[in-house]
Amino acid sequence: MHELSMRNERLLEKLKEEVKKHIAKDYEAASKMKMKRSLLDALDKAYKFDVPQKLVDMEYDSIVKQYEAAKKNNQLDEDEKNKKEEDLLKEYKEIAVRRVKLGLLLAEVGKNAKIEVKQEDINKAIMTEAQRYPMQAKAIFDFYLKNKEAIERLRTQVYEEKVIDYVLSQVETKEKKVTVEELYNFDEKAA
Repeated sequence: MHELSMRNERLLEKLKEEVKKHIAKDYEAASKMKMKRSLLDALDKAYKFDVPQKLVDMEYDSIVKQYEAAKKNNQLDEDEKNKKEEDLLKEYKEIAVRRVKLGLLLAEVGKNAKIEVKQEDINKAIMTEAQRYPMQAKAIFDFYLKNKEAIERLRTQVYEEKVIDYVLSQVETKEKKVTVEELYNFDEKAA
């Protein structure tokens, strides 16, 4: 009986360690997301230039399609439900301009820094996605194998992350203690 109790204690300790690692990983991801948001906000404020209207229109159309699909499937978030559609569409236009501007800025930084996305980077991103949804891993692999557009979207995301990591490696960052609530609060007004 004593041996069983000790075994259970070891299992409990192992479980606690795994939970700690998982929480630390989540905190690190949220922290990185906050740093990324701060960086993108700083870039947005620092650079003013006209962006190609055609790119803005394409990005805006993509955002509106996502909105319409969410509306059709009753998946709008509370903020979207509480706003007039014309106000939302105006916000989406501003978001489209910001995304295009930041995309162009990041592309220029990446080009100057000679940042490349290799096949191993794409494979790693697909593996990460599959690990997030282990029960659907095969479907995720099949989706990317059969869908060149999805691979290109993933390549763009990986490139953006590599450029942001590069920029963050070039700047001095300071550690700041925050509460869990502050860490996970991504509300623009609270930032």
